[in-house]
Amino acid sequence: MPRTIKNSFNIHAVWLLRFLTLFILYSVCRIFFYVLNPELFPPLSFTSFLRVLFIGMRFDLSAIFYLNIPVLLLVILPFGFRKDTRYQKIVLIIFYVINIIALIANTADIIYYRFTLRRISFDIFKYMALGGGNDVFSLLPRFILDFWFIPVILVTLSLLLIHFSSRLKVNKQLAYQYTLSYFIGQCGMAVLWIALAVICMRGGFQQIPINPKAASTLISPELAPVVLNSPFTLVKSVQGTGLTKKDYYSDQRANQIFNPVQKFPVDPADTNTFRRLNVVVLILESFSAEHTGVFNKDMKNPRYSGFTPFLDSLIEHSLAFKGFANGKQSIEGIPAVLTGLPNLIQGNFITSSYSSDHINSLASLLGQKGYTTAFFHGGTDGTMGFDKFAKRVGYTYYYGRQEYNNEADYDGRWGIWDEKFLQYTDRKLNTFKQPFLASIFTLSSHHPYSIPPQYAGMFRKGNLPIQQAVMYADFSLRKFFKTASRMPWYKNTLFVISADHTSESWLPQYRNRVGEFRIPIVFFRPGGNMTGVKDKVVQQTDILPSVLDYLHYKGKFVAFGRSVFDSTATRFNVTFLNDSYQIVQGDYAMQYDGKSVYALYNYKKDPLLKKNLVGSETNRSVKMETFLKAVIQQFNNRMINNKLTTVR
Repeated sequence: MPRTIKNSFNIHAVWLLRFLTLFILYSVCRIFFYVLNPELFPPLSFTSFLRVLFIGMRFDLSAIFYLNIPVLLLVILPFGFRKDTRYQKIVLIIFYVINIIALIANTADIIYYRFTLRRISFDIFKYMALGGGNDVFSLLPRFILDFWFIPVILVTLSLLLIHFSSRLKVNKQLAYQYTLSYFIGQCGMAVLWIALAVICMRGGFQQIPINPKAASTLISPELAPVVLNSPFTLVKSVQGTGLTKKDYYSDQRANQIFNPVQKFPVDPADTNTFRRLNVVVLILESFSAEHTGVFNKDMKNPRYSGFTPFLDSLIEHSLAFKGFANGKQSIEGIPAVLTGLPNLIQGNFITSSYSSDHINSLASLLGQKGYTTAFFHGGTDGTMGFDKFAKRVGYTYYYGRQEYNNEADYDGRWGIWDEKFLQYTDRKLNTFKQPFLASIFTLSSHHPYSIPPQYAGMFRKGNLPIQQAVMYADFSLRKFFKTASRMPWYKNTLFVISADHTSESWLPQYRNRVGEFRIPIVFFRPGGNMTGVKDKVVQQTDILPSVLDYLHYKGKFVAFGRSVFDSTATRFNVTFLNDSYQIVQGDYAMQYDGKSVYALYNYKKDPLLKKNLVGSETNRSVKMETFLKAVIQQFNNRMINNKLTTVR
């Protein structure tokens, strides 16, 4: 904005210029969003980036006018009090409050996006309502310290908004004149403002208002998050993220292609009796496959070594897979592991309007077999609603920070240090009547990646801050197994080890739509004969049917995965991110925006996903799209109709 703006203007000119200032600041936020996350998006030429900025303007104008409806209504009122100085100050203060909050969302997402790979939505407030608010506020000082440049950007942009907006003065003589013609003219201006606002909020003159999905149709899907802005995604998520019924196929045809209702045993001739083994499911916070050594032996750099020496050693005696997560957040990964439900919805199941649906889980199914069931998480009780979720899906007991009841072992941010809490879990399991199911979710390998003071300097640092914390978590896991191995229940236990989701990535093969979901999935039975690192597609939702299959469970259940022990099953991984689906089958990954297939890669031969095979492998693309549509149809329609379990 020119420094020479000192004179007063017509009220409409003043507010048009104020909105223009805000509009420019949104584009500045977009520049920071892209420039400060270069590894998350493809490189762009100057002209290509100008195109991104241009396309993003539609979403910026939509967000600006949605958020500023109260301001606009106060500005266009064609009455005399509009020229009152106090009235104008009040309107300006409201303008500042609304739009500085919007700038907070836009700038915070520069960092938040790195962890979730999606723009902020209203689900963050649902998460805070579930108990996450305490975590957010306790961690805020550390986030500000680690990412100090974000507050600097926010304060600078806010001051620029205030500076330029305050210099634009409303001419009192032009603010209101007591004549009929002036009143009629101001009513006409009000109509023009409303028309402009409606057009901008809709994103143009098209029949359907723009929504976050529109970004993927206007530009390549991997750049859609850059085109969007966080205030826009927040507003649109408030308006609703409900699923729509899908009718790609008849119900009979959909079941033929993919049916989540499963019955064990698969082979009717199977006469094996149910094995009453204990089951311990360990879900390790942010344990990407990238952090392991065993899954990165083929790297060209021979000096690379992982950060999970114990897990690597355990895998030598286990059945292990370089698997896939079904989501990018803990609140998505936990249901996938424990209930066999992928995250194919905007937001997540736990905070969605479908959270009251009946759903089966390892706890509900094994509980019917007389299992003692418990969920362990060292975080503050209520965090992310895990305590309520665990109870709702059939866990009898929940053990968290409150039950641990020793604040001397509190890490000051998330909860009880992994080492201490896992030892507590061992002791608690030793009191349980067998057989039992224990689901354990760790927390220390989470930002701010702290290490207990007594272990300072003990763990090797990597290229990412998390990798030192991963080494501590792996050390804690080693001690857990060492203690457990002395317990009477140990040899009668099936251990399943996986991650809730991946972390930020450093290696280039993990910085794309396939690599950013790669996690370890490990099945370990002390003294058992399950061994080998197998090269096939395995996902979090496969864990539930795999455990049931290994135990020789007999009965029906619903799961969007298949047992790893079933050689006849169609293996796949499905994810949903930024309004785009991805399915992985065999050596291929296909991406689908809800209308058409826009990418197909042989990720085994092309781990950096450089060569898009759409158009060159049509038959494969059609088969994968057919299967994916059946999965989407089953997910949406069963979620809508509350058919996520065989028992009603």
